[in-house]
Amino acid sequence: MGGTQIYSVQELIEIIRNRVVPIFKSSRTPGLVRARDEPVIAGDVSKFQACSGWAAEIELFQTVQDMLNWWRRLFRSGSAPMTCRSGAKERCA
Repeated sequence: MGGTQIYSVQELIEIIRNRVVPIFKSSRTPGLVRARDEPVIAGDVSKFQACSGWAAEIELFQTVQDMLNWWRRLFRSGSAPMTCRSGAKERCA
């Protein structure tokens, strides 16, 4: 599905960065960026909205917060599907 608001990957990274500890860096690897990659990919939900009456109710900020809380609960419970690198467990929770 899509939404009415468009966010860049950088904006999404900043939303996550503002909600986690420790502070992390992100960078782009030029060799992995293809010349034909679209700078913006966004779905048009207007036709679906007109046919169904659907409207987004949960903002991206809340979705990111919910996702982070879910991962935090998994790490705290010890049932996360992956393990942190040695010595990093405290930073992952």
